[in-house]
Amino acid sequence: MRRRCTTREGSVGRWAAIAFSSSIVVPPIVVFALLGASVHLSPFIVLILILAGAYLAPIFLLDSIERFSRLGRKRIWIFSAILHAPVLLLAVVGTVLWSWAMIILLLPEVVGGILLSVGIRLHGNAAEGA
Repeated sequence: MRRRCTTREGSVGRWAAIAFSSSIVVPPIVVFALLGASVHLSPFIVLILILAGAYLAPIFLLDSIERFSRLGRKRIWIFSAILHAPVLLLAVVGTVLWSWAMIILLLPEVVGGILLSVGIRLHGNAAEGA
């Protein structure tokens, strides 16, 4: 059984992890990289696997963000925002240049990005109040 979140920051972190884990961007990339690695292991395939792992790591950290110290939580929020920023940028640029379907396709990343900004704000407000 999952433990309950005791703070708003923990709840926002858990919801951000849920939003990012429902992404449809990472699974095709991982499948493509694994199929490519099974045929011929190249530095490009290894780089794709490392980037997919770096995209997935913040999901696990955000899910258990309450377990970390204040400095650790700050690093997790910033690390997650930096790693998910390119996908958010792709959603915005794709919507402006191509179609509104990009924003719908990348909706989990957009929702996760909004939750990241809320989490960073909550962490900052908690620091001011303490």
